[in-house]
Amino acid sequence: MSAQVEFKKIIITDARQIIPMGGITGPVRQPIAQPVKKILELLQHGLTVIEVSESGKQNPLNFANYNILFEEVEAPIVQEGTPEATAPEVTEPETTPPADVEEPTTTPVDVEETTPDADVEEPTTAPADVEETTTAPVDVEEPTTAPVETATTPTQPKKKR
Repeated sequence: MSAQVEFKKIIITDARQIIPMGGITGPVRQPIAQPVKKILELLQHGLTVIEVSESGKQNPLNFANYNILFEEVEAPIVQEGTPEATAPEVTEPETTPPADVEEPTTTPVDVEETTPDADVEEPTTAPADVEETTTAPVDVEEPTTAPVETATTPTQPKKKR
């Protein structure tokens, strides 16, 4: 589990004005200790912030890890030929269905092709007991519009100079 910290040594790789640090111009290449609150501000301004460990290793910071201690994990050194150097052989387990489960089977089905019978007539017209209806024309009165009076503004005579 990583521990939370209050300060980190960081560098800033952006070559632009760094407002949260008083408006200085980056990049900041020499590691400087900054509180994690300030590091959060730097990230919120879109700056690239990198943590520098005591041994000089660099870890890019983001919103997920800016307040967590960067732990350097050394991979164990394993020499060839030692038992740790050879990876164990991985075998896939055999998968067999349980004895009480039956395999599904398929049964072929005979399908007859059907063709339309020649002696069956398809109806093409309406049945005889249905009367056709027609619509009579309807007189529609055109809307009339009353004349519209337009308002006029009286004009004033031009003044002489």
